[in-house]
Amino acid sequence: MLIHAGLGIEPLGRDALRLAERFPRATLILAHAAITDLAWIADELDDHPNILFDTAWWLPADLLALFALVPPGRILFGSDTPYGHPELNAIITLRCARAVGLAEEQVRAVMGGQLERLLAGQPLADVGPAPGSVQLERDVLLARVSGYLDIAWGMGMAGRLDDPSRASLVTALNVAPQHPRRETFRHRRRTRAGALRPARDGRHRTRGCDRGHARRDAGALISRPATGAPPRAARARRCRASYRPASGDLRRSAP
Repeated sequence: MLIHAGLGIEPLGRDALRLAERFPRATLILAHAAITDLAWIADELDDHPNILFDTAWWLPADLLALFALVPPGRILFGSDTPYGHPELNAIITLRCARAVGLAEEQVRAVMGGQLERLLAGQPLADVGPAPGSVQLERDVLLARVSGYLDIAWGMGMAGRLDDPSRASLVTALNVAPQHPRRETFRHRRRTRAGALRPARDGRHRTRGCDRGHARRDAGALISRPATGAPPRAARARRCRASYRPASGDLRRSAP
């Protein structure tokens, strides 16, 4: 059973887990890298062997997280036809799989080996555990947050405040309770995910200099250990130093 788990819907991971428990002989494939719940669902897979994922998605940060956190035997190549281009998705899938360190046997399983077994009614092959993000040398879940911050900000600047990418930013911040940096994600959820909001006149507004700081904060957090939330006063000083009023508006000053 293939289940849409991409843009435009509410998170459905908890419902998928309950469905997998109720029907253990059924195979559930969460499409589009399960981006609605990718921030936490990998921690639940040991108890749900009948949940798989496909790669029908276009954002490398999501696919890198999928390959780093989910065992390769649980991932199936998805072309995303007719909405995506099969060749492009194949290239992104293969590059992300190799980037996290998957071996040739594991890549073959992803690119069709496991699907052949599934369609033939055979047990899935165990091709090893999830490799983690050691080879990438960054936090793959925070990299997702950084990517969706950029997308949501761009959509907001274009006036598309109802774009589903903003909801994806919120779900990307919803990591599992046992995540070692959960407090970092919670802080970003409070201060950054709500930075884009409509004003009373319907025009786009931002909270001070959230755009630049959100991108800098996310980029820095991806590559460094958690040190807690930056002090509010320090953020305010950076904001005053980076912006100056001009013609009644806030515009970035020259460096």
